[in-house]
Amino acid sequence: AEIEAVLRADGPCDGYWITRQNYFLGKRIRFCGWQGDRVLRLFRRGRARYEEKRVHASLTLDGRAGRLRCPLLHYSYRSVEEWLPKIKRYGDWAATDMAAAGRNAGVRGLLLRPWFRFSYNYFLRGGFLDGKQGLVLCMFQAFGTFYKYARLLETRLQDEGQERDEASNCAPAR
Repeated sequence: AEIEAVLRADGPCDGYWITRQNYFLGKRIRFCGWQGDRVLRLFRRGRARYEEKRVHASLTLDGRAGRLRCPLLHYSYRSVEEWLPKIKRYGDWAATDMAAAGRNAGVRGLLLRPWFRFSYNYFLRGGFLDGKQGLVLCMFQAFGTFYKYARLLETRLQDEGQERDEASNCAPAR
């Protein structure tokens, strides 16, 4: 109803931010780094464009932004089974983007970043207050970080292997 009223009014804003009310495994998630989650989802045609990113690309609005009062109910993962293909897809895309940007995967990316991601979201951002779902979600977030860097490492090792193969093919025969 709020969106319909905004569309009828044809107000001064070119886009509107909508707060997301996130749910995970049947429970509303209030913490885990998902608090204050808002997205630009309603905008005038031709006034917004996505960043050149595959994962978590944001919209850039050319004009004035407003804010809707009613939240968008967001069911990102309804089950563990649904989560797995999505995290794989996002991890693959992120690793490809990071490789293209010249990033590498070392101990920091493979070991420390996942651990910090879990600790930050679970302890500092209050994920423990979301109960078992908060624990699982924070573990998933940490695993997603690990997977992204593992895929980046795999990409780098494959690139090095191809370079070695190409170099050995150019060596004179004995």
